Amino acid sequence: AAKPPAAKPPLASAIIDPAALEAILEVESNGAGFVNQRMIIRFEAHIFAKELNDPGLYRPHFRYGAGDRAWTEQFWRPTPADTWRAIHTGRQDSEWAAFEFARSLNETAAMRAISMGAPQIMGFNHQRIGYPTVQAMFAAFDAGYPAQLIGLVNFVLGDAVLVDAIRRKDWRTVAKLYNGPGQVDVYAPRLEKAYREASV
Repeated sequence: AAKPPAAKPPLASAIIDPAALEAILEVESNGAGFVNQRMIIRFEAHIFAKELNDPGLYRPHFRYGAGDRAWTEQFWRPTPADTWRAIHTGRQDSEWAAFEFARSLNETAAMRAISMGAPQIMGFNHQRIGYPTVQAMFAAFDAGYPAQLIGLVNFVLGDAVLVDAIRRKDWRTVAKLYNGPGQVDVYAPRLEKAYREASV
């Protein structure tokens, strides 16, 4: 008897509810990958400190919030003689200014310390979403929106627990696994609301 044809692998949409992906994009970036033809980024000074691993080079130029609120109170300055400048102002100009300066100190560390594009995936996740280097991820995300969407799908599929949390509509676990444990109470209701709206 003839063997049945091999089953084709399921489409990503059969594994991940597309409305959940829309919700993540909405919460992360309002669905926008670019502002004024420049990729949306968020530079994380505390991640850059870890990636750079050179306190003598880092401390004259960057600082961040204490304890378990490292993502807050983030500032940078070009020289110790300059005044501190806020990084997270709600404007991309301030994110890019801090990133470009950090990039001048160490490009790889700087790129690993930014979240990129519409899905706001951190550069240090480049291998998880299929890029051999963070520079390759940066170039692809910077070149267009499709790579950013593929990156989001690959990021989700790279964690079976995250896939299951999305399937179960467990937005607290989704928030923890996607954004980290620091702001679950903030992100979980946003994701739930965005999912409801995307499901209409």
